[in-house]
Amino acid sequence: MPSALRALRGATTVDRDEEGHVHDRVIELLEAMCARNAVDHDDIVSILFTATFAPVATIVILLVLRAVFGSLRLDEESEFLGVDLSEHSETAYMFGSASGSPATHTSQVQGAPLASPVKARA
Repeated sequence: MPSALRALRGATTVDRDEEGHVHDRVIELLEAMCARNAVDHDDIVSILFTATFAPVATIVILLVLRAVFGSLRLDEESEFLGVDLSEHSETAYMFGSASGSPATHTSQVQGAPLASPVKARA
């Protein structure tokens, strides 16, 4: 029966390929790693708690927000324009003499586009 800790199995040396022996060596390896890095039981519990609590709490918060406000996504046009412009009527950057969506940006010369269209070669 293969061991469930295959990643750690290669990091330790075993005398015989038996599940119990591999398990014991992996436990020795983990204890040595924790001792050398000054990681104790409480640290591991804190890491595991945080790694499980944070995603679960985030999902719960998002579900509550969706229940209260409806969909959390913007419509397609607002996504294209960007949240700053569509929701706050402001832009984060000023490009030339105009600001707004990428389709409305112009260069310093009034009316000149930022980039000219590429012509297909025949």
